[in-house]
Amino acid sequence: MNLEVGRHFEHPFDSKIQLSIDKPNHCAEGTIIANGRTLHAEASAPTMYAAIDMLVDKLDRSLQKVKDRLVDHGRGDSVRQQA
Repeated sequence: MNLEVGRHFEHPFDSKIQLSIDKPNHCAEGTIIANGRTLHAEASAPTMYAAIDMLVDKLDRSLQKVKDRLVDHGRGDSVRQQA
């Protein structure tokens, strides 16, 4: 998973994934700690592979939102530097 979502940040981050079966669905839960922020997502699907793919997509979108908030695309400056 680090290869998929790791493209958003250059700094290392911690990720924890928990897989479980809650018949008839398979569940995947993930937590990422990056840049002092904690992101959590859950996904459930009929197959474990589908649940993992959904989880990675959710975490990927969450990381992209965090990255977009940190960078002002109009100027390329950090939002924190402007304040």
